[in-house]
Amino acid sequence: LAGSLDGAELLTAVRERIEADPCWLLVLNSADDLKLFGSRTGDEARTLSDFIPRGPVGTVLWTSREKRIGGSLVGAQRAINQTSPV
Repeated sequence: LAGSLDGAELLTAVRERIEADPCWLLVLNSADDLKLFGSRTGDEARTLSDFIPRGPVGTVLWTSREKRIGGSLVGAQRAINQTSPV
């Protein structure tokens, strides 16, 4: 990646680089503040969800103490809930 990128440009470049790989895994650990990934506040506003890679050859593994992550950020059919401490 070019060294002169910062902010949204850098995050977009990282996302695009990950998506270009033939197989990838991204772990988002402690994604407890759902507002960071949530709704936009204006026409130009972006959330962190805009920078999370997507595609058929990769996987995003979310970990969170926030139980609402299942069904909001992660599809309800893909959510796994752990109710007791490990």
